[in-house]
Amino acid sequence: MRFLINLSVSICAIILTLIVMEGAVRTFTSYWFQQTFRESHQELVIFFGNCRVSDFRTSQPSKFFRKADDQLDLLYEHRPSVSGTLFGTQVKINSYGMRGEEVEMAKLVGTYRVAVLGDSSTFGYGVALGDTFPVLLERKLDERLGGKAEVFNFGVAGYSTAQELSQLKSKVLQFKPDLIIIAQHLNDIYGTGITSLTPSSLKRFLAEHSRLFGCFNRGNHLISAKGLPENKIFRGPYEKIYLDESEARLDYDPLWKKFGEISKREGIPIVVAPIPILKDLNSEYQYADAHDIVAGLARRAGLYVIKMNPPEVRYEDDALSYRANSEDVDHPNTKGNAKWAEIIYNGLAEQNLLPNEK
Repeated sequence: MRFLINLSVSICAIILTLIVMEGAVRTFTSYWFQQTFRESHQELVIFFGNCRVSDFRTSQPSKFFRKADDQLDLLYEHRPSVSGTLFGTQVKINSYGMRGEEVEMAKLVGTYRVAVLGDSSTFGYGVALGDTFPVLLERKLDERLGGKAEVFNFGVAGYSTAQELSQLKSKVLQFKPDLIIIAQHLNDIYGTGITSLTPSSLKRFLAEHSRLFGCFNRGNHLISAKGLPENKIFRGPYEKIYLDESEARLDYDPLWKKFGEISKREGIPIVVAPIPILKDLNSEYQYADAHDIVAGLARRAGLYVIKMNPPEVRYEDDALSYRANSEDVDHPNTKGNAKWAEIIYNGLAEQNLLPNEK
């Protein structure tokens, strides 16, 4: 009897202690997370921390992402052959890690194949598969070619230009594309992007409901951010980050030369389509200079460019009507994806990069 009483008291004391610790962690989450993230990320230590500031997205199930084996520069990738809800949208990843239905690696004779690289804007954050611009582009090409077009969506949430280069070399070229499109977001300059990998089942439940658990569960998982080691974390508006004297450009500029070398060696045209920030899509658009810098780097590397930003491109309505949600200036909704598919298709046609009509 005394044993049961002592056991009950001990259990209650442990529970009370955990509750107090949970409350303390929630109170001091912001400071702890910021300090730990900076110190750990300096050496690209991969960890999952539910001790986080509220704007870090850590709700992406582990079944959608995994660490990329033997590819430190790629860091992570889609887990193949999974489906479920991601970013609030029903998503299917095929056996090759692309969003979409199953495909064959071997290309049928007469098929025109396009590979689209990018981040969550390309992947289709918040929109159904059929509304993503790679699928809409495929439909346009199909109409031209009599159903002989394939457009593969290699977009992965959080990927940077550096990761897209690694992805191109290690995966995309295996599919023998006839054309490669890089949908470049201005935040892709930030070196290595990482996204949330939450643990399975029980750990995921604990991680999503207890910040205290997150403090101790720090192995083998990633948190959501685009960044670099501490000595190369760049902050500030894109207008400054893309200036010639910006330190961010030291690692970024050579990437385009490498893309150009691949394009020449493989005989595959690479088209850079710098996608706009969904803010002030009119003559007052403030990021045009940054897009011009990206376009200049791409052209000097021997790549093609499709301008997608104002004032060169006209957007009929205000920026808000193209957003996945009212606060999101990075991800297009159905209307935004349709606009981007139209711009890219017309840009390919203007530069004679489309195959002859069937």
